[in-house]
Amino acid sequence: MVIFQKALLKFHRYEDGSSRTPFEEHLVEGALYAKNAEGKVQLHFTVSPEHRSLFEALATKESQQLGTQYQAQYSISFFQSRNHQPTPLRQMPMVVRSEMLKVRSFFVPVGTVR
Repeated sequence: MVIFQKALLKFHRYEDGSSRTPFEEHLVEGALYAKNAEGKVQLHFTVSPEHRSLFEALATKESQQLGTQYQAQYSISFFQSRNHQPTPLRQMPMVVRSEMLKVRSFFVPVGTVR
């Protein structure tokens, strides 16, 4: 059985055709709301041991790209969760309307994908 974290699935889609994972959205939100006066953003994530390397790889790639885009320097740390309990995936409709983000309606995967 393959288990994949929903935070690594691209499901935030924008009018320009780009998309982001929830993890990438946290990086953007960190730059927009938690950047200090020196431009530093400190983020901490709790992840399952089997997915940590995937999160670290995505953090390395996206923190460079988004850091340039949002003029931020990311300091990202990880903690490994212990008793990981997968949640079944189901589709939950969610409508987001935002002129600033220009997000369309989409379906949000809830839980862990198997």
